[in-house]
Amino acid sequence: EYLGVYPIRWGGYPGIGGASYVHSLAQAVSAVESGLAETVLIVAGDRLYSGRGREAFKEELSAAMVGLYEEPSNITPSIYAMIANRHMAKFGTTPEQLAKVAEIDYTHAAMQKPARAHLHESKTVTEILDSPMIADPLTMRQCALVSDGGAAVIISGNESIQQQCK
Repeated sequence: EYLGVYPIRWGGYPGIGGASYVHSLAQAVSAVESGLAETVLIVAGDRLYSGRGREAFKEELSAAMVGLYEEPSNITPSIYAMIANRHMAKFGTTPEQLAKVAEIDYTHAAMQKPARAHLHESKTVTEILDSPMIADPLTMRQCALVSDGGAAVIISGNESIQQQCK
C-alpha cells in the first residue's frame, strides 16, 4: 500500500528466522505457478546487529529455538546442524562441500568495503573445517554472524515485468 501497488491479493510474514527468505521465495514461485499471483515482491530486512543489542535479538527468538546450548551464545546452530546432517545422509553431501559454501561467502565478504561486511578475509575449506566445532557438522566458521541486511526480489509470470527486471 505504501508503494501504491494495488491490488494486493496476497501477503505474508513467515517469521521463521533465517529461513524466512528462502521460504518466501518458494511461496512466491508457487503462487505465480498456481495462478494465485501474477507478480510477487519479496522484501526482507533485518537490523539485528546495529542499534538493537543482544537482548532485543534474544527476545525475538522463539522459546522453542532457545535451548540450553544456544542461549549462552544467542545463536541456534544445532537446528541448522540437524538440517545439514539430514542433507548429508540423504544426498551424500560431504563436510568439504558444506565448507565450500562458507568459503565462497568469505571470498565475497573479503571483496566488500569494510562498512559492508563484518569480516574481510578469505578462508579456505581447510581453515573452515579446522575451526572449532559448534554443532556437528558445523564449525565456528560455518555459523552465521548476527548482522544487518536487506534484499528484495521480484518473482513474476508477466513477461513485460521480467524484461524490465533484467
